[in-house]
Amino acid sequence: MTSLRSTFVAFFRREVRTGCRNRFLHGFTLLSLLGGIGIAVFAPSGGSIPFLQLQVILYLIPLFGVLIGVSSAHGELEERGVLLSQPISRFAWVGGKAAALVLTAGTILALVFVPALFAGARFWPTAGLWAQGASLAAVFLLLGLAVGFSTGDRVRGLIYAVLFWLFLLVGFDLLAFGGAQAPFFQRAPVLWLAILLFNPVDAVRVAALFQLEEIPFQVPGDAPFLAFWIDHLLIWSFFLAVVWIAGLLAWSRYRLDRYPV
Repeated sequence: MTSLRSTFVAFFRREVRTGCRNRFLHGFTLLSLLGGIGIAVFAPSGGSIPFLQLQVILYLIPLFGVLIGVSSAHGELEERGVLLSQPISRFAWVGGKAAALVLTAGTILALVFVPALFAGARFWPTAGLWAQGASLAAVFLLLGLAVGFSTGDRVRGLIYAVLFWLFLLVGFDLLAFGGAQAPFFQRAPVLWLAILLFNPVDAVRVAALFQLEEIPFQVPGDAPFLAFWIDHLLIWSFFLAVVWIAGLLAWSRYRLDRYPV
């Protein structure tokens, strides 16, 4: 079998070349640039800049991440059977594509934050928000790849991708809000918070708001474990992203192994 390294590098280079023709990547680049300049120019104050950047992280990145990922996986639909017939590692295949997409998206994402530095934003908080945005982009890019490798129809894949995005962005929070009204979760707030923060979007949102010292809700802090968790939410958001990425990589490899050749 072709070595893992050579397969990884081959698919990485291939994805970098073909990514230049991805229309969703073009849209992401344009909106990131316009968003970054717009925030730097039209922000009402310097203190509002990170909150505006956070909105871009929470809404723009997940949508374009999942769309870029699914379109990338579907870009090989016609030749997927031929590629699968070759002695190449499925994991290196997915890993090479994912690494190229994450590196490209992370670089483009900098367009949202660099203009703000010229408008007086502080470097390290801005870099921290960029890192959180990049981790969230990685999760949704891998989610898009997982959907793309699990479907053989482009339209259906895009519909599923948008549905997953809507669920993680809105549907999950609605379910969490409904669950918070249940007596069981009112007696076990730590369990409710654990379920809420398993969603990568909510984990980034809450961690960023705590970091920016704007907390939209009160959480019980009498338990030592909960207090420790709250104090390390930023680390948790990155750890959770790694867990999601690993799981989605494994699923994509599984779907490729099951794909009929």
